[in-house]
Amino acid sequence: MIKLSDNENGIIVLKKDVFTSIAYISALEEKGILLDKGTFKKHVTCKIQEGKVSVAIDLKIRYGQNVQKTCTNVQNRVYKSIHDMTDIKCEVVDVNVIGFNFSAQ
Repeated sequence: MIKLSDNENGIIVLKKDVFTSIAYISALEEKGILLDKGTFKKHVTCKIQEGKVSVAIDLKIRYGQNVQKTCTNVQNRVYKSIHDMTDIKCEVVDVNVIGFNFSAQ
């Protein structure tokens, strides 16, 4: 958990599931990628160490699409979404291409 504020009314903290959910939804906004069906926790992982957030995303890219450009777009989108929604900057956003999607989309 990351503590955001502490005042006379109580403490505000964010669990790592919040960052995982934000990263998952942001990654899906990029066209041409596929996060396998099933529980998204397998494909998006988040670590919080010493108040720093690291995110890793495993995805498949549509065959014929520019891999580097797509991965860079996903990284930027996830980083920006987490920063905009929580005001916390990610230390690392790793994108791992685990395969290609050959089906027409």
